[in-house]
Amino acid sequence: PLANQTRTIPVLFFPAMKGDTPLNEHNNMTTATIRFGVTVDRTACVNDLKLAMSKLSGIPVSRLAICDVYQHGIYQILPDAKNVSEIRPEDVTAAYEVDPYTSTTIHAVTGHCYISDSSEMAFDDESAAEMSSTSKTLFGQPFITSFPHDLTCRQVWDHTWLQVRRMVLPLLSR
Repeated sequence: PLANQTRTIPVLFFPAMKGDTPLNEHNNMTTATIRFGVTVDRTACVNDLKLAMSKLSGIPVSRLAICDVYQHGIYQILPDAKNVSEIRPEDVTAAYEVDPYTSTTIHAVTGHCYISDSSEMAFDDESAAEMSSTSKTLFGQPFITSFPHDLTCRQVWDHTWLQVRRMVLPLLSR
């Protein structure tokens, strides 16, 4: 394809982890995300973007969720039929490896949030009162994981830890 007929979309790829072994050669225990530049036709749809991501990552199309990330949260899981021309250059696009969508699969979306509880003194002519406020600040990249609906709470915990430990353990070892 000619250069003016194609478009390269930056995509952050979040592979799923299974056991202690990475899914493929693109991933290891210290890799939280992999950056890809995915080239597709300008008239392509999100499903075409998934096909290209599948070739680059080795993950089947049915296991990929392409998302629009905005202000550290998932704004939208992009529908397969959406045209890639609607993805703006400043948008953050992420691809997550998830279980295929079925009636027995749960998909959990999470984000990272710093919560601070601050107290300040407010004074007026009559009295002094302490006022508390809690603020939440989102940071980092959001995360999607999937699992069968019949897992126990402990199994959900273990599965979630398996997915996020590669992002946490490097920080703990510092």
